[in-house]
Amino acid sequence: PEAAPPTAEARRRRRTKSRDVINFGPRLGARPWIFAAGISLGLATGVKWSGLYALAAFGILLVLWDVHSRYRAGVVHPWLGMFIRDSIPSFFKLVPIALVTYVTCWTGWIRSDDAWDRQWAADNFGWWRALPEWLDWLPSLAHYHYTAYSFHVGLDSEHPYMSNPWGWIVQWRPTSFYYESYDRGDMGCTVAKCSSAITSVGNPVVWGLAALAVLVCLVVWIIRRDVRPAVILAGLAATWLPWFAYQERTIFTFYTIVMVPFVVLAVTYCLTLVWGRAPVSGRAPGG
Repeated sequence: PEAAPPTAEARRRRRTKSRDVINFGPRLGARPWIFAAGISLGLATGVKWSGLYALAAFGILLVLWDVHSRYRAGVVHPWLGMFIRDSIPSFFKLVPIALVTYVTCWTGWIRSDDAWDRQWAADNFGWWRALPEWLDWLPSLAHYHYTAYSFHVGLDSEHPYMSNPWGWIVQWRPTSFYYESYDRGDMGCTVAKCSSAITSVGNPVVWGLAALAVLVCLVVWIIRRDVRPAVILAGLAATWLPWFAYQERTIFTFYTIVMVPFVVLAVTYCLTLVWGRAPVSGRAPGG
């Protein structure tokens, strides 16, 4: 039997939906990679608070990607479409997931009774006394963060291995973790003087090419408008540039550990420019 023709109401809904898609674009779906990004960024922040800058940077990138995708698809109102279709779902897939993951990293501290500052809320009177007992850890954790942040922001004592962020991209002032000098006969020393040292120098190949790779990524992004180096530079900027606001602080080169993934990606991207693309369908280049 033939299908019944659509009713006037069904046709009206179809026209409205089609017009809506043209104006604002479609919904982009679940996109589980955003959940994975939230978990990864929460774990990164749990290791070092610099992850917060990366979370902000990639949150902004997510917005720009959504707007750009709608613009490329010919959507009439790409910015409005992003806000209507994806801004709220994307936010809740990224930021709260990162926050929950970060707090989960503190599980050992939360479950402890004698961890540092764990009983601060119990020992001090305040509004937090109205919280349920199972949330007694929350004000103590907030106070822990406040004291840690205040201490590190105010730390400006001289140190022989403190470094400036300007030199980090070339590992200008590596941090000495251990140094000991021995005379002949001490600790197996067979010459007049021996030394033992551990210094936090990054991989010489990666960091030796880092400054050039970053410059190449910047130039290629400007000339080609390639989004790949733009993403790499955004990650690098999020993990490096904020430290320039603390140049008078006692900071060290080993803070560049958070920059490593993006430095490696920058070097890798430059290698793809040198080697070119992989052959398609098993054909040799030029075949």
